[in-house]
Amino acid sequence: MERYNHVRFGEQLIEFPPDITWDDKKGINQAILAAKKDISLADSLAEFRKSFQRILKTIELLTEDELTSVSHLTGSGEHRLMELISEVIWEHYRWAKTQIHRWMRTRG
Repeated sequence: MERYNHVRFGEQLIEFPPDITWDDKKGINQAILAAKKDISLADSLAEFRKSFQRILKTIELLTEDELTSVSHLTGSGEHRLMELISEVIWEHYRWAKTQIHRWMRTRG
């Protein structure tokens, strides 16, 4: 969605170290972890909720054609945007939510 919003609305992309590309998922996750490792649980949950709401708002602006056409705006070139939303975004949020809840249970 970052790349999509960048191309469609001119929003600035998140900056990563020069050796990390948008296709380097492991590198992206490590860069984000390094940048966010010292934030509090409350701030982490607030960022999680804020980013989720931002994605929902972006999706609400999409037309049916944008959702069902092969999207060249995301850099995938071969997937429909709705497939990327389902496979990448929703699955990632589900995974992240599970990780946060597991971590919270270990904290008592």
